[in-house]
Amino acid sequence: MFIKNIELLKQIIPLKKPFKTALRQVEFLESYIVRAVADNGWCGYGSASPTAAITGETDASIICAITEYIKPALIGKKLDFSLIDIITASIAYNMSAKAAVETALYDLLSQESEMPLYRYLGGKEERCFKNDITISINSPTEMATDATDALSRGISIIKLKLGSTLQENIERIDAVASVSKKAPLRLDANQSWSIETAIKISDHCVDKGYNIELIEQPFKRHETELMGKFKNISRFPILGDESVFDSHDAKKITDNGFADFINIKLAKCGGIKEAGIINSIAEKAGIRCLMGCMLESPIGIIAAAHFAAANKNITMIDLDATELLEHNPVISATTFTPGEIFVGNSGVGLGIYDIGRTERIA
Repeated sequence: MFIKNIELLKQIIPLKKPFKTALRQVEFLESYIVRAVADNGWCGYGSASPTAAITGETDASIICAITEYIKPALIGKKLDFSLIDIITASIAYNMSAKAAVETALYDLLSQESEMPLYRYLGGKEERCFKNDITISINSPTEMATDATDALSRGISIIKLKLGSTLQENIERIDAVASVSKKAPLRLDANQSWSIETAIKISDHCVDKGYNIELIEQPFKRHETELMGKFKNISRFPILGDESVFDSHDAKKITDNGFADFINIKLAKCGGIKEAGIINSIAEKAGIRCLMGCMLESPIGIIAAAHFAAANKNITMIDLDATELLEHNPVISATTFTPGEIFVGNSGVGLGIYDIGRTERIA
């Protein structure tokens, strides 16, 4: 099987409501979908979404990286695992673009092997994950209303986006905790806290007896020693996200004990191969991983779910992007229900049957 073409499509899906964090606000999901076409007509899919505030990638950079650097390096090549290294070497950085094309190739490789992607990656069993939902940063009242709605739909884990202001954060946490019925809460600061704010919020949650499952990326991505200091005094586990882009970051975090958990995102690290290295480093250090995502296409979520299903060290997921969409246009073998994602043995590769309406870019 040879790579005949790498097509690039654009898809825009409205969100149920604006997605707000300490770093950005988004009203709709914008995705670039890669369709790798083999000479026998088979297609593999992947996706990338511009997330300039986190990965530095924009619409223009994704289009350029894929069409001018990655695609020319792959056309006409025989489909095998060596193509993954060709993608890596084709251009520096541009991790979401690389992950999109790499995912499409893994989709084809696992189709060729006649098995679901998670089994191709070494997974042995079907897995059903408890999924969370992200509550955007808003007024305490609005966040409590959003949490109440999520709980009523069967979602049992609530993730709160928080900002830099101490009192506003405490009011938001209090409001959501008052309606959460002891559901686990995940606090995501998106790098916006000082050590003083982190300590005071943690102490407040301890005093109130809140069920805080973890605190995610409290400080700037380079402030890893500060994160380690806070980890040693916090009563709640610390999840490293932006501090772990690649396996080198993971080694630094695990060698120094700077976090309790590591958040793996395909779009952040460049794809499945690097994600596997990160997970192996964490597993050897006795550190469990959470599978996360950007605000990205259901195709990217499906790929992340398959990767998580293949790796027992991934014990939590934060793959809620599909829950935030007005509709999910992607028809696949992966089952999405409020609060759960099921990855099973039906279908081969990613098990994608239809991607919905798109615009051809290249």
